[in-house]
Amino acid sequence: IYKNKSCIPRAFFVRDFKAIREKKDILSYLGSVEFEPGETIVLEEEPKGIIADDASVFQPADINISDYGANSVVIDAHAPADGFLVLADSFYPGWEVFVDGKQDKIYRADYILRAVYLNKGRHRVEFSYEPLSFKLGLGIAALTLLGTLSAIAIIRLLQ
Repeated sequence: IYKNKSCIPRAFFVRDFKAIREKKDILSYLGSVEFEPGETIVLEEEPKGIIADDASVFQPADINISDYGANSVVIDAHAPADGFLVLADSFYPGWEVFVDGKQDKIYRADYILRAVYLNKGRHRVEFSYEPLSFKLGLGIAALTLLGTLSAIAIIRLLQ
């Protein structure tokens, strides 16, 4: 059995980012020798009020995935500085993130990953998948059931 010591973990912390808007430019940068996976992330938008930090004086973050399921991921993280917690799972609409119980913004990192900005300190980060399509489907199903039960009740009353 061989261990790949250069692989990137499922969840990792970075302080440095680069914002690139165009998808073709993102892919080009990700394939260049300039890109350093695990040290810098590429975001599709410029985060408001966040400045890329020099990662030269860097201490690793303490990251523990305490629960990992199909629709939710819970991570306990101790960030040594302000930066991004990156979860190496696919970015997809419908995912929400809560940092210390408060909803926060998910950034699309490295074209396909999920990231959330954390301030220095200990945090509990909870990703949950709650797509709008599921909520709409549930509402439509409830209305259909209500309509069907109402129709049955009316038919019985008229008989």
